[in-house]
Amino acid sequence: RRVRHVVGPELGSQLGNVLSEIENGSSVSRALLKLRDLTKSRQLARLLDTLVSAMERGAPLSTTLREQARDLRDEARSQLMESGGKQEIAMLFPVVFVILPVTVVFALYPGLVALRI
Repeated sequence: RRVRHVVGPELGSQLGNVLSEIENGSSVSRALLKLRDLTKSRQLARLLDTLVSAMERGAPLSTTLREQARDLRDEARSQLMESGGKQEIAMLFPVVFVILPVTVVFALYPGLVALRI
């Protein structure tokens, strides 16, 4: 119930629907799987699948949630590294085509002027 008020309004209403289904006698697994089918978020669907399988197997939820959080952090970190690599390549073009030629001109100009005198 507390989580429903912390998350955004769209997810909060979906969690409210899950809670009311559970209160009306539906199993927790069935309600979570129904939410999984409705969601467009790949991460949320993966979390719901993990929770359902952990509950069905009787695995400790704390360990399952900890591993899920670690996996999501690793995935986000790898996406950041990939994005950073693409931006690094994009920054290479201004350096090569703008800054480097200007630097070469500044380095060669005094020598060329001295040779003409």
